[in-house]
Amino acid sequence: MNTERRSAVIEFIGLPGVGKSTLSHRVAEMLQQRGWRVEQPTYSVDHEMRTWERLLLKLQRVSAEAIFHPAGAVRSVRAILATGQASAADFISVTVNWLFMSSLLRKADRRTGVHIFDEGPLNALWSIAFSAGSAGTAGILGELARQRSTPVVVALIEADIAAVRERHDLRKNGQSRLERIGPADDAWERARRALQQVKATLQMLSDEGTDIRVVAVRNRGSEDLDALANRLAAAFEELLGGGLGLTCTGG
Repeated sequence: MNTERRSAVIEFIGLPGVGKSTLSHRVAEMLQQRGWRVEQPTYSVDHEMRTWERLLLKLQRVSAEAIFHPAGAVRSVRAILATGQASAADFISVTVNWLFMSSLLRKADRRTGVHIFDEGPLNALWSIAFSAGSAGTAGILGELARQRSTPVVVALIEADIAAVRERHDLRKNGQSRLERIGPADDAWERARRALQQVKATLQMLSDEGTDIRVVAVRNRGSEDLDALANRLAAAFEELLGGGLGLTCTGG
């Protein structure tokens, strides 16, 4: 794409505990230091808001999505219902999350700058796939992805499952679904399969002509995170100022 654009969305995807939030935040800081106007919609919600503020914002955003975009919201609800979620609680949770991400994306589309999602729409698809029971889930993920604008840059953060599980064992805050479920091997296998389905959805969108650039890196743990973040920031800056034609606000 050679035309100048007002905004660009970057999303980090990967298994819970792979380092998405830490890396995305460091990359955002580096891009800001280089003069880019950067917003972190999901990092701000999850790490800078109090619980009641976060819940109120989600209620407002989900309600707005349902009221002002009812046809899309109904299509999304029907599609998620067709995935055969494991429980009513799972269905409610992933539906609210999907509608919330849809609303945040609409806002990002209207605001100038770079919008970095450490937990965005593709990770919302991961959550849907993780607790889905339908054999047709892969096709439904594609249907959902087509309903919304997509990130123009995707940072795929990968790591060895053993290393990710070790990080989970050290975390006690219960932030991710895998932490709340516990260390069951079946849960990790479902998590891996869900990520593969999201990757397949990305490939499908690319094959259909959607303009998505994927930057894949491996978080080995032993590598300095600042060095890894710097590599990502440099790659993003090249894409944003080159192929994507986004204007930097400073020097």
